[in-house]
Amino acid sequence: DPMMGGMMGMGPDPMGMDPMNMGDMGQMMNMGMQMGMDPGQMMDMGMQMGIDPSMMQNFASEMGMDPTGQFVPGMNMPGEGYMPPGEGQGYMPPGEGQGYMPPGEGQGYMPPGEGEGYMPPEGEEGMPFEGNEGEGFQGAMWNGVPYGPDQEAAYLQARIDFPNGGLNGGMGEGGGGGAPGPGLGGGTNILTSTPGKDDLIGTNGEQDTFVFTLQDISGYNSAFDPNPLGAIATNSANADTIANFDPGDGDKIRIEDTGTPISVAAISAGFTFAPGPGGFALIQNGTSGVVFTSADTDLQSFDPNNFTDVV
Repeated sequence: DPMMGGMMGMGPDPMGMDPMNMGDMGQMMNMGMQMGMDPGQMMDMGMQMGIDPSMMQNFASEMGMDPTGQFVPGMNMPGEGYMPPGEGQGYMPPGEGQGYMPPGEGQGYMPPGEGEGYMPPEGEEGMPFEGNEGEGFQGAMWNGVPYGPDQEAAYLQARIDFPNGGLNGGMGEGGGGGAPGPGLGGGTNILTSTPGKDDLIGTNGEQDTFVFTLQDISGYNSAFDPNPLGAIATNSANADTIANFDPGDGDKIRIEDTGTPISVAAISAGFTFAPGPGGFALIQNGTSGVVFTSADTDLQSFDPNNFTDVV
């Protein structure tokens, strides 16, 4: 038999001589594998050649076979570099290969709400009224004066005139209308009208001074219109308003002509209260100009104690 002859040619004659050494046994196994023999056939052939069975079993174990000649995963196999599945050269646990990033943290990732230009919501000083962005001006309180949706221009002017008017929830530095002024009528709160329509609201329990500029009144220096439903009625509807006026708190009204307070005596002679839209209106005599209107019962007729010319 050529196969047997080839194998019998390795090492000493098994009959009566020393068994083949481990090197010859390895050659026999390699040759057998090259000739297509399975491990069991090689084991049988070695035993027929007189090789000690225990030696065959030890060698088989080193070759990665069990004693029956079957390969056993995980046993040593000379020259094969066996490693358990998944732990070979370059192995990386799933999800941690080159360039791996945890979900949601890839290039350009930003936590929700913190993208470019993001600003934490802080709200605008001045206590804006309710309304969604993109709907235009919805009204706001500034320097103690509430501005309706149709008074955006006056509101913006007030922000220029009173930079700190957004303090104290829109009530201004003095809690309602800017910084306090000295002297009688200076009051705790100064509420100053603007060229637009202003709704000036006093604060209960505090002295308020309402300040008007003659040149800014509604219908200033316009011709007198005797028609009750004419110019005076129209100007009254567009005039500033006073609310929460309380003489008991020491509230006062001051009218200025180009920055100079008009005396109380001149106000008594030059202005008159008359009923109109929204309550009673203070009208400049000889014209249709209206300084303000008010529904407060203390402002239905002239009382010099309600006015001041002291800054």
